[in-house]
Amino acid sequence: MATEGLRLNGREKVVLLLHLIQTFYIWDPHYRMPIIDPVMEPTTEKTEPHYDGGNNSHNNSHRKKMPPWRIAWVGITLAALLWIAPNIYFKKSQQFTEVELQAGSMSQADYDAITLSHARYSIAYKIIAAVLLLASILYLISQLDMRPKPRQITEHSK
Repeated sequence: MATEGLRLNGREKVVLLLHLIQTFYIWDPHYRMPIIDPVMEPTTEKTEPHYDGGNNSHNNSHRKKMPPWRIAWVGITLAALLWIAPNIYFKKSQQFTEVELQAGSMSQADYDAITLSHARYSIAYKIIAAVLLLASILYLISQLDMRPKPRQITEHSK
């Protein structure tokens, strides 16, 4: 074997094993079992389709589209996290920095530089959160159907 002279730790052995499995096995959705194929070409044999009770998870043609409000909700939630979480982190970091300054392990110039860096990062996170919030709201608005329904057109024309 090519790795006889190598000493591998547990994690490296797992990575090597996973690489070998990916190299020599492909997944056949009809049989639901691995097939050895060192050339990595899919099998060309036609088999009868396997009936799995109507749950065709490998068939993507029947996948439902995610509603736009759900996508917008994810964006709004991420924007809220980007607005709030960095503030909490930077306040705690500022407390530690102040303790180091008072203990004498940090100079005033280093303290000022760290404080300025935290302020810049905080502003950058707020800008990113605002852009994400605006994009989520605009996406949700763009998905609204603003055209009048045919019944409304006939009522207005009377």
